[in-house]
Amino acid sequence: MGNRYVIRELKLDDVRELFLTGIKIFSGENNICLPWNEENLGDALAGCAGLSIVAMDKKKIAGFIIATIENNSQKKVRIVWAGVINPLKGKGVEERLYSAFMDRIKKLDFMNVEIIIQNSNGYLINFFKKIGFTEKETYISLQFKILND
Repeated sequence: MGNRYVIRELKLDDVRELFLTGIKIFSGENNICLPWNEENLGDALAGCAGLSIVAMDKKKIAGFIIATIENNSQKKVRIVWAGVINPLKGKGVEERLYSAFMDRIKKLDFMNVEIIIQNSNGYLINFFKKIGFTEKETYISLQFKILND
């Protein structure tokens, strides 16, 4: 099933569809550490859009990997968001996206790829571990609610 999708570089004309697809993928609990919103997406794409790829089903985005240069001198890329629409999870689209992404960054001479995932997203953690990622660090997020008297 994953073979019917065209994997290609993100284009400027894709950004609106990308944003709407991201809303579908990340609605409710946002399981990647950076919230999905227009400002964060714009920041991520500014100057690094050539690293990002989409899986297209005709004219619809079925999945994507959005990445930024984390440290150019160390040749390090960070995957900021990765996702596939729900009916296609586990159907091979993720693997094709990741393979195309790795081909792209290897051609650009990057040597390291990093992703930060919330520990509640077992699906994404297992996917990246399955393809060879190892756990580097564990982060704890703390929150304090201020109550007005």
